[in-house]
Amino acid sequence: MFGGAVFQAAFAFPMFWLMDAQWFTAAIVLGFIGSGALFGPMAAYFAELFLTRVRYSGVAVSYQLGAVLGGGLAPFVATSLLGYGTWAVAVYLIAGAVMSGVCLLAIGSAHEAEPAGGESDAQPLTPAEA
Repeated sequence: MFGGAVFQAAFAFPMFWLMDAQWFTAAIVLGFIGSGALFGPMAAYFAELFLTRVRYSGVAVSYQLGAVLGGGLAPFVATSLLGYGTWAVAVYLIAGAVMSGVCLLAIGSAHEAEPAGGESDAQPLTPAEA
């Protein structure tokens, strides 16, 4: 996933250069390669971040909150930045990729979230505890 974030940051300006040169298909295909490297393993990574008893809620809340704040506002921000030129949108893409990379480094390995074999004393949550 970190490699995908690095690729997205490195490809932000070249993507717009390709589009300016009318190479739309190349820009889209290369952009999707970077996105695939970043988003492809995301489901498995998120699932490993949370303990078994809170995994479903943790993944759902974090993914949907990220989708609303990141994906929902991005078109509006990019459209407003486009008035300054495509370089501003490229800088915005780089900022998002850098933020993704920093978060991945800060979180670290997802395999450390739960001991092997699951939680030894795991009990289902009662409605009062949830």
